[in-house]
Amino acid sequence: MQVDVGAVCGLNPQLWADCIGGAAVEPEYMETIRAAGFQDVRVLKRIDYFAKSSSESTTYLSSSYS
Repeated sequence: MQVDVGAVCGLNPQLWADCIGGAAVEPEYMETIRAAGFQDVRVLKRIDYFAKSSSESTTYLSSSYS
């Protein structure tokens, strides 16, 4: 994710249950990998898993935050 959805979602239980509320922000995620000692870390492809969800609520909610 490119947006800090945790800050936007607050404590909405539906967003957390659909694994949207706790999603990592990409720059922080990449830095965590680098901090673990990996080198030449880069994104090769982005896939919006939430948009392809079979759950209508997940697709609807994630469209607001991705």
